[in-house]
Amino acid sequence: EDSACIYHSLGRNDINRIDRENLEAKLNSNDEEAVSKIRAVFHELFSEGLVDTDLYMAVSTVHSKLHRRRNKASVNILKNTIEGKVDPYPEMKAWWNGTRDPIEKLVVIIDEAGKCESFARGLVDSVREIHKDFIDKNRCKKFKLVIAGSGLDAAIKRDSLLDPEDDPDVATFGTDPQKSNVIVLKGPKETSLHEKLASFFIKRKYTTGVQDFIPKAIADGIYSKVLATNTRMLFDGIIPILEDEKLTSGIEKAGLGQRLHDLCSSNIIMDYAARTYAQLNGLKDLSQDERQELLSRSFLCLLKSSYKAVNNKHAYAIDTFDSLSVKGIEELTLKGLVASNPLDTSPALRYLACNGHSEELIPADGISFEGLIAAHLRRFEYASKGCSVVLYTLQEAWPGKALAKLRNRADLHKELKRNFEEYSLIDVRNLIEIIQENGTDKLAIVMRQRVPSAQSADVIVLGATVDEKKVELCFDLFQAKHYTTIPVVKSQTFRDWVKSIGVNMGGDAGCRHEYSQLGIEYLGNCLKESLRAKFAAVSVVIRGRFLVVSKGFNDTPWENDVEYARGYNVTLWTRENLEPTFSAINLDHPVAEGKAPSVSSIDDWMKTKE
Repeated sequence: EDSACIYHSLGRNDINRIDRENLEAKLNSNDEEAVSKIRAVFHELFSEGLVDTDLYMAVSTVHSKLHRRRNKASVNILKNTIEGKVDPYPEMKAWWNGTRDPIEKLVVIIDEAGKCESFARGLVDSVREIHKDFIDKNRCKKFKLVIAGSGLDAAIKRDSLLDPEDDPDVATFGTDPQKSNVIVLKGPKETSLHEKLASFFIKRKYTTGVQDFIPKAIADGIYSKVLATNTRMLFDGIIPILEDEKLTSGIEKAGLGQRLHDLCSSNIIMDYAARTYAQLNGLKDLSQDERQELLSRSFLCLLKSSYKAVNNKHAYAIDTFDSLSVKGIEELTLKGLVASNPLDTSPALRYLACNGHSEELIPADGISFEGLIAAHLRRFEYASKGCSVVLYTLQEAWPGKALAKLRNRADLHKELKRNFEEYSLIDVRNLIEIIQENGTDKLAIVMRQRVPSAQSADVIVLGATVDEKKVELCFDLFQAKHYTTIPVVKSQTFRDWVKSIGVNMGGDAGCRHEYSQLGIEYLGNCLKESLRAKFAAVSVVIRGRFLVVSKGFNDTPWENDVEYARGYNVTLWTRENLEPTFSAINLDHPVAEGKAPSVSSIDDWMKTKE
């Protein structure tokens, strides 16, 4: 009865006002030097446990004075916001002006503060002054300031509480850690999801009878159990969908469980939860293009953080993506798209980073693994290159299975001729149509073989660069192997695997590898001949050859063989190269192996090759 809460969520107008105050303004050179020295002193004080000392208080006071402009502006914005809240109500306005009796307890909550970390830091740094002001002006007897928002653990905790092992020259310091308690809320855990939801629904009243079935449906659904690892997706997306009576209208009670399970296992239905999240938090005020740009960056950040964790441990890491540039990682954290340690990012946010493009991996089912690779490449081509991406299923085998032994070149050409004489070339016509419709934008066509007996790569990416006079086509070939045991690179089994991408690593008495190579070359040649009617110059090249396994790098015997394979133009991919697509749906696999860096060094870690 004698307590009150004032709640405000930062919106576009607030951000504009904060921007006008220029809270991010850099300190002058003298102050910068002083802050650098203060960091070192704070580091020593924390290391020695000397936080309750006069020296600590003196250093904290100096640090606040160096940021006095930021702190003063933050306090003014807070007070103006509260005044705007109480102004329409005479009794509240009188209380604010100190002409009414104080309330016992007051809690002020600023939500979505992750949109402006400097504002949040300014409030934390000034919290003692704010507290004293509220008490002295007879507004309340007890006061608490709550600052909530995605990524604030990175903006405040990382910038305040230094690990003694951190280098003081690298770590930054934004607020006095004695002025705040940082609480990091985790999303629901999949292992306890059913139990927690059952307890939640018992407390709610329903007339439809679905409450008995929703917890199990969410916990067991292919997509719902993924998206439920994010609290907002769960409560603002999944549960409202399942509570919609129209989706279960006319379904008998005996069939409700299966109906709800089917809804929870539909990516089209459950994708609503991810789209709802994209309209909330720090993303809601962005344009569609700005939102997509951030999601692409979060995809690349999660991809690179995954294989970097392996790089930290292995001398011969799979560094296919070292050329990737991921900028503004802290912004991704503050927007609620990536955890402050990317390896801790929930499956729900990984799904969002993939834009919903992922596949469930079924044990001993190579087709499901090929689908996962295709989904990953679809997202990767868009996120890293800004390409228009088209998924396409080849209608004919390129090439088909040889009916005779390929002992020499004569056998080889005889079989290829027999194969291609029967082709309708429907794939060539379809691909030409896709290329011409795309115009001059960069294009990537992610192709899968439809015919199981096809003797070349399982997944093929055809890149097309087109201008008014010329067309450049390049093929990247991906062979998928979804096995529990992975052979060493120099084994005969491995050599047989890479023949499908046109590679002969020795020990091959026949021409199997060349058969696969010429099959893709023939497809490229057919495209070239068709495009020549319109373009003056057309070039075709087979660029990359990749062998992809579903095992993590630590579960392969490849530690010392990566460079050997590269000598044959074979790039080895493990599941780390397929993140975040792999773990976005497949929850029974650990996200990554290897030691992740400390949060304080995340930016340097992402930029530097170990």
